Amino acid sequence: TLTRFSDAEWSPGDREVPSDHLADGRLPAPQGVASSIRRTEHPYRVSVLPTFDSRWLPTQPPLSRADAEGDWRYDERTMDFIAGDSDLTTASLDYTMTSVDLHLSAADLADAGTSSGKVDDIFTDLPDDLPELVRDLATQVTEGATTDYEKAVALQSWFREGGGFRYTLERANGNGTDALVAFLSDGPGGRAGYCEQFAGSLAILARAVG
Repeated sequence: TLTRFSDAEWSPGDREVPSDHLADGRLPAPQGVASSIRRTEHPYRVSVLPTFDSRWLPTQPPLSRADAEGDWRYDERTMDFIAGDSDLTTASLDYTMTSVDLHLSAADLADAGTSSGKVDDIFTDLPDDLPELVRDLATQVTEGATTDYEKAVALQSWFREGGGFRYTLERANGNGTDALVAFLSDGPGGRAGYCEQFAGSLAILARAVG
């Protein structure tokens, strides 16, 4: 999970390796989800190719259970696993996990209220010198939305339909400030890209409106 945005890139930041919650059974319930929300569990059995060498364990969050050999540490804030041992990788690893599908309706999300004080700062921080274009667009696109949910839907709809974006792989990679501005600009070459640009830009505009 890449939580920190700087002028240059998205990164995991200076995260500490958690000391408990190994991948050896039941995991804590997802934070901020009422027990009354209906959910369905889906079991997975995963076999990693020897060529995929990572210190992050691929999962389908939120999880209710994970069982993987080795010192894999679970971070409750980000709902992901990082290797606690510098020699531990995913290469050729076989493991199981149980993913939780939360049955959330639009009405549930609209009634959820504000997330102020409930979400860790690592998910809302932005650099002080974020270009004004970005903040202006975030305000413009969410104008008239009164709840966090309405703002999120407005941003989603803008990237999918109203903003004039198109999906293409014909674009240089990169996710820093320069790449962000180039993607959001409506001039020549703008508003065209793939998952890296769409996901990063949506996250930044969402942070910009709180």
